[in-house]
Amino acid sequence: MTLITAGCGGGSSNRSPAARATALVLMARAPDSLDPAVGDTPEALEADWLVYTPLLTYRHAAGPPGTQLAPGIAQTLPGIAAGGTIYTFTLVKGLRYSNGQPVHASDFTLAVERAIRLWPQASRLITSRIAGAAAFAAGHAKTIAGITTDDQSGQITIRLTAPFGAFENVLALPVLAPVPAGTTFKDQRADPPPGVGPYRFADVVAGRSFSLVRTSGWPSSGVGVPAGHLDIEVRITGDATANARAVLDGAADVFDSADQIPPSLLGQVRQRAANRYLARPTAATSLVFLDTSRKPFSSQLAREAVRAGLGQAAMTGLDPDLISGCFVLPPMVYGHPQGPCPPGDPVHGDLALARALVRRSGMAGTRVAVSAGAGSPLTQWLSVYVSLLDQIGFEASLQHGHGSHDPQTGLLTLDPRLPNPVYFYEQLIGPASRSRIADPYLNTALSALAAVPGSTLIGVSGYWSQLERYVADRAYVAVLGYPTAPELVSSRIDFPAVVFSPLAGVDWSSLALK
Repeated sequence: MTLITAGCGGGSSNRSPAARATALVLMARAPDSLDPAVGDTPEALEADWLVYTPLLTYRHAAGPPGTQLAPGIAQTLPGIAAGGTIYTFTLVKGLRYSNGQPVHASDFTLAVERAIRLWPQASRLITSRIAGAAAFAAGHAKTIAGITTDDQSGQITIRLTAPFGAFENVLALPVLAPVPAGTTFKDQRADPPPGVGPYRFADVVAGRSFSLVRTSGWPSSGVGVPAGHLDIEVRITGDATANARAVLDGAADVFDSADQIPPSLLGQVRQRAANRYLARPTAATSLVFLDTSRKPFSSQLAREAVRAGLGQAAMTGLDPDLISGCFVLPPMVYGHPQGPCPPGDPVHGDLALARALVRRSGMAGTRVAVSAGAGSPLTQWLSVYVSLLDQIGFEASLQHGHGSHDPQTGLLTLDPRLPNPVYFYEQLIGPASRSRIADPYLNTALSALAAVPGSTLIGVSGYWSQLERYVADRAYVAVLGYPTAPELVSSRIDFPAVVFSPLAGVDWSSLALK
C-alpha cells in the first residue's frame, strides 16, 4: 500500500502533486455523521473541527493550553453583559465557505436551529440555555428569539436564560459553526455541508471512507486557526488490531486516537515504535461515584474505605495506561490541583485499612447496589469492584441497566466535551446524574463558580483547586484515574511535530512528512 499518495480524489485532482501529499488515517469505528449538526462521537469531532470553525475554538496545542478558548471566526472573545446572560460577537470580515459562498451572521442562527433539531445533546446544552430556543424546539416559534444578527456589520448577539460559565465552551463546538443559508434540516452524512476552516470534505462514502482536502488560501485573514500540511485520507476498517499492525508496519500513517491499541499488541508497539508512540493524556476522568445522601456512603469513613481499597489491581479492564489521580478535574483542565493526593488515595490499594474503616464506620454488612449502566463495556471491572466491596465488609450486588434500581455507587467517566470545571461537576452531581453529594457548601460554591465565563477560567482556577481539595478530603468520589489515548504514527511522519489535542486527539492538521 502506498503511504503518501498522489492525491485523494474529489476536488483535489487539479492541484500539483506536491500539494496533494496525503496521510492515511485508519479508524476502527466510523463517525456517526460528518454533518456538524449530527456528529457526536470522537471520530466525528476529530474531523469536523478542521472543517467547521465556530465563533470560538480551542488552541491547536498539546496539554492544558489545548483546552484554552480562542477566537475562531469571531474577531475577538465575546463581550459579556447583563450578569453573564448576553454574549456579543462580530464576525471576521470577508469569510467564505469552502464552496466560495460568503458567510453571513444569520448563518449562525441556522446552525443553532439545525443543532436543536438534529444534535443529541441539544436539549441539555443549547435548548435550555438560549432564550427562545425551547419555543423554537417545540414548534411555537419560527426562529430563536434570543439570537439577533446583523449581516451587514457581522454582529451576533446571544441572550441566555441564565448565566452559564461553560457557554463559551458550547460555542466552540463544531456543531455551532455556521453553515450556508439553505442547508437542510436533515442529516447530510453522505454530503456534509460546506464549512469555514483549513480543510473541506471530499469523497465521502458514509461508514467507509472520506478525505479532508486543504482549503485553498487558508488561513483566512483574521482567523487564527492554522493551515494543514497534508491532505488526509480516512478509511474505516472495523478492526483496531489490523489498524495498529498497519501503522506499526508502515502500511498506513496514523492509528486513530479515538481507538485503543489492543493489549495483545501494546508491548510490541512500545518496543518497535518507541520513537513514534505515546499514551497521551485526555481531558476525561474515570471515577466511582458514591451516593452520600444515604447509608452506607453518608459516612465519610465508609467512603474512605472504598477509596483505600481501590488499587491498580482492581482496575482490570480499564486503560492499561490510565494515569492515576484523586481529583475530579483531570490534569488537562484548568483548576486541577497541584500536589499530592489526600491519605488513602486509590493508587495503592490497602484492603486491611479499608476493612478497618468499614468497621469503624458502623456500616459493615450494609447492602450496596452497584450500577453497571446500560451496555457498559466495563462490566468485568465492575464485577471486580463488587467483589472488593464484599471483601471490605459491605454486601454488594451488581444492578444491570437503568431499571427501577437506585444504585449507591458505580462507574462514571466524565465526558470532556466541554473542558470547563462547571461541566465536569454538572455531570457528577447535576440533575441528570445518578451521583448525589449532600453538601450545601459545595452546592453554594459551585453556584458561584458556575457563572464565571470560560474564557476567564484561568483567573479562578485557584478557587476550583480549593474546591477540588475539599471534595477529595471528604472522599466524595473515588477517582480511578485519567484515560489516555494512543498517538501512533508511521515512521515517515514527523512525530515531534504532531500536536495531540486533549479534546480532539491527534491534530491531523499538524501531520507533516519528515
